[in-house]
Amino acid sequence: MITIKLPEQKNLTLQPENIPLNIYYEDEHMLIIDKSAGMIVHPAGKVNTGTLVNALLYHCQGKLPGINGVNRPGIVHRLDKETSGLMMVAKTEKAHHLLTEQIKDRKIIKKYLALVYGTVKDQAGYIEAPIGRDKKHRNKMDVSNIASRDAKTYFEVVKHFADFTLLLLQLYTGRTHQIRVHLKYIGYPVVGDKVYGLRKENRQKISIKRQALHSHYLQLFHPISGQNMSFTSSLPKDMTEQINLLI
Repeated sequence: MITIKLPEQKNLTLQPENIPLNIYYEDEHMLIIDKSAGMIVHPAGKVNTGTLVNALLYHCQGKLPGINGVNRPGIVHRLDKETSGLMMVAKTEKAHHLLTEQIKDRKIIKKYLALVYGTVKDQAGYIEAPIGRDKKHRNKMDVSNIASRDAKTYFEVVKHFADFTLLLLQLYTGRTHQIRVHLKYIGYPVVGDKVYGLRKENRQKISIKRQALHSHYLQLFHPISGQNMSFTSSLPKDMTEQINLLI
């Protein structure tokens, strides 16, 4: 016999907040939004306001599926706080389930644009390296063969600059911080990345205040109609300005 005493659960009440959203597509089943850099996707820890979820609750008048947990209603996948770009949001439990299944079956195509340090020599290629928790820093990820999961990222060069490269990347797996960890692993860290980037940056060439990573392209099948849908988000202003400094 095993006896388990569960701690008393605290009810988390999320408040709708009138925060502007950049909506690319919406119907009664789902949303495609372009998340701005600096916005946290869902409440966590001591942060329970100002998140994308708070904004979605206001926009959807509190009607979001709770299938993904009390603090992540409607969220199908997430982006890091400092990563901008396209995201899917489910408005019903059925849509959430079917979109999640597409992710598991790798039917959804997600592509990113990243500005990295260094001149990437290969025009295109794959990074296949398992990712797990960093042994020394538990809030970081690292390439490791211990307690790790397979990870695969495709990259191709969009444009070379002096000492920098703009890359287009496609995820074949969805590990935490995958792109940032993989690019660091092959020696081309993302510009402005405070966790996996360079310790000291040349501020004369760096204007961006966050990691230069943008969710650029999203392709999926509509969870109800099955229609093949694709969306493209151009580079945000801060990444465009950063690139212009390098030209």
